[in-house]
Amino acid sequence: MRRLVAYAGASRQIVYARALDGSYPAKEFFDGLPQKIKNRFGVSFKKLGDTGTLHNKEQFKVVEGSKFFEFKCHRYRMICRFINGGLILLLTGCEKKKNKLDPEVIKRAERVYEEDTIASETDGSHNE
Repeated sequence: MRRLVAYAGASRQIVYARALDGSYPAKEFFDGLPQKIKNRFGVSFKKLGDTGTLHNKEQFKVVEGSKFFEFKCHRYRMICRFINGGLILLLTGCEKKKNKLDPEVIKRAERVYEEDTIASETDGSHNE
């Protein structure tokens, strides 16, 4: 499946997941953000894409109890998952309202991941 690329670095590519309806939930979220926040996420995408790692837990960390990670910028989050071929799949985004990430956001990320996996298998590429 041809991927919609958010950032192509020397070490990793950060790409948007496609839902079964053809939408890109993480891209739609990203496109609706203020420019200042987009720029901050862009810096994190660049660091992770170019070096393969991002150690600053204020910018990037595992979502507790899951296989997902979150890019963080103030109250905004973009949920992602590492997949084959050095790809990082951006799944969805949210504005965090409480101290803990809303479980619905994780469920949405799981659904988009599963839908993207189905689309990938249909196109002949596999995620893991």
